[in-house]
Parts: sequence; structure tokens; C-alpha cells
Amino acid sequence: MDHFSRPEDTKLKIVDETLREGMQTPGLVFSFDEKVQISKLLDAVGVNGIMVGYPPAHKSEIEAVKAVAQLKKQGVLKASILGHGRTMKEDADLIAQTGSEIVLHFPFGFKPSNLELLDAIKRTISYTKDRYKGQLKIDLVDVASLELSDLAETAIAIGSAGADVISLPDTTGTLTPKDYYKIIKHVKDALRKEKLSCELAVHCHNDLGAALANTIVGVYAGANVVEVTVGGLGERNGIADLATTCAVLERGDFKTGIDPTGSDMVSLYTYVSSIVREKLQFDLLNPMFPVFGEFVSVHTAGTHAMSVPSSLLSRQWGFSLTVYTGRHALKKVTSKMGYELTEDHLGKLVNQVKDLSAEKCREVTLEELKQLISQLLESS
Repeated sequence: MDHFSRPEDTKLKIVDETLREGMQTPGLVFSFDEKVQISKLLDAVGVNGIMVGYPPAHKSEIEAVKAVAQLKKQGVLKASILGHGRTMKEDADLIAQTGSEIVLHFPFGFKPSNLELLDAIKRTISYTKDRYKGQLKIDLVDVASLELSDLAETAIAIGSAGADVISLPDTTGTLTPKDYYKIIKHVKDALRKEKLSCELAVHCHNDLGAALANTIVGVYAGANVVEVTVGGLGERNGIADLATTCAVLERGDFKTGIDPTGSDMVSLYTYVSSIVREKLQFDLLNPMFPVFGEFVSVHTAGTHAMSVPSSLLSRQWGFSLTVYTGRHALKKVTSKMGYELTEDHLGKLVNQVKDLSAEKCREVTLEELKQLISQLLESS
């Protein structure tokens, strides 16, 4: 790994993903009011951007993003408000209608050799930039699966098409800090060589426990947009934590504009932790939490045990059924339950699961799923 030397520009942009990535925490669904309140608390902390949701997933996401974007328009919030979708024109249009800035992600499994798909993505980027104001952020997916030369080539292509920010996520959480540093630096150098001014964002999953380390080395390698969540919430083991990441960066003389231990941060974490405790039955702020956990100032501390009850969900099959559930996941779950549903039934069931999850502001239980299937079969 190259010697760590701070980039000349040490001012960073912090984008919080609690309301989108955090909603992919197994079993966690925020209500409309919770999304609005968390947005206000995040803005008070001083984050630069708030990713409010994924409008293409469900109408409840559209409503939440619209409401928060309206607060921005009214001057209540200072941070940029972001909505997430696929690199498709219809998703860009939908996100734009919410009044938020647009973030689009590449399809999982993308390969640069798929020139037809790459051309379609570039057309979507050009279409979006021509049609809508504001910055356009493009998220690549699973950078660990691509060669360095392919990553650089793809970044140059989407930067040339008009992307303002390019995120290079360790989607599967399998990269080491050495490998992630190499990726960010290689892409940064390639963009600079082409005289493209795209900003680079880091987004690191925590499957190996390396999310914080990878995020930090990504910044040293030249990224200046940092994506985090409160408490590290997110898909599977989550991503890098907001307060911890800002604390480490500030100690390294980077400027985040955020006080990691301030009263606003504590208020944010206390509120989100209360939601997690209610819905998932564990404490986000355990005593050994970094930065401002109870044990930080204690030299000798005991152990702390937590458990998540098995009564929540059909997680025995590895799926949490919420507004983000798709046909593929539901087909696997229903097959495991012994049902062989038609494609038509699956399509209807997906919508019913999404609606019920949004109504209850939690995941759909196994018994509720059985009832939905029974009603569906009886009506057909």
C-alpha cells in the first residue's frame, strides 16, 4: 500500500444513508414520521447529504422523499436531499418528481464487456443531466468483482457522460483496506489523467468488520464523499458508522464539519436507537459503542450481552420481508414454505407484502404471509 499522505483538499462531504441503506437492516422499516424526524436530526448534526429513500421500491418511499425534499425547499433543512434508483430513465424521472437530487446505481453483476448495457447506462446519464438540475451521482456495484482497468474504464465512461459523483462501493464487504485503497487511488488517478473532475464516494460494507478501515483508507486514497449510517445500520452487517467515521477523520485532520460527540449527534443516536430497540429488540447504543458509548470513559468494564428474538420473521430462510422485498426473494420463501405459485400470483403477492409492510412499519411475519397467500389462492 502507498504511504498515507493526506490529499491537499481535506474538506469532505458526509452523506448519511440511514434512511435508505438503513432500511435494508433485517427487519427495520422506518415510518413516514420517523423518516422526517431523522432527517431533521441529521441536518442538525451537519451532514452534507441525506439519502431519504428508494422511490422505485414503493409509494411510501416516494411520499417520504417528497416530504423531506419539501422541507429543504422551504429552507427548514440545509443538507442536500437524495433519492435512489436504478440507471433507468423511468427511475430518474420518478426521483426527480420527488424534488430530490438523483442517485442511480448500476445493475449487480455489470461487466464493462457488456457494451450494450454500458451504452444504455450512458444514455440514461446524459438524459438525466440534460433534463434535471442538481448533481447526479452514479453508484457502481461490487467493485471487488471488477479488474482495476475495467473500473477505471467504466468510471471514465460515466464521468464523460455527465456523472458528477461516482461511488465505488464494497458491496459484498469482502475487500481489505489494502485492496480498497488501491481501487480508489487507481480510479482517482485515471479520472485526473482524463481531466474529469468527478468526485469519488466511498461506501463500505462491514461483513469482515472492515467498513470503517476501508472508508478511512478510501479517503486517504482521494475520495472526498463519505457514505455512512447511524450505528452502521444497513444490508447484512451494515456499513461504516457516522459518528465513528467522523471522529476518526477529524482526528486525522480531515474536515467533516461535524462534531462526533456533540449534543446533536447524541440526540440523533438516542432517537434512532429507540426505534431499533422497539422494532428489533436490541440496543444500537450498547455500552461499548465507540466515541460516546457508556464505557468509553471507563477504564475497566464488564461484558454486555444482547439477543434478537427468533419470533421476528421468516429469517430462518435468510429473508426479511419488507417494502424492499422483490419477486425473487418472495419466490424463494414461498417455495421453502411448500407453495408453488404462478408468476401472476407472485406479482400480486409482492405488492401485498410491500403494502402490508408499509402499513405496519415493520417486516411481514410468517403468519401474515401465510394469510396473504391463503387469501390470494382462495380468490383465484
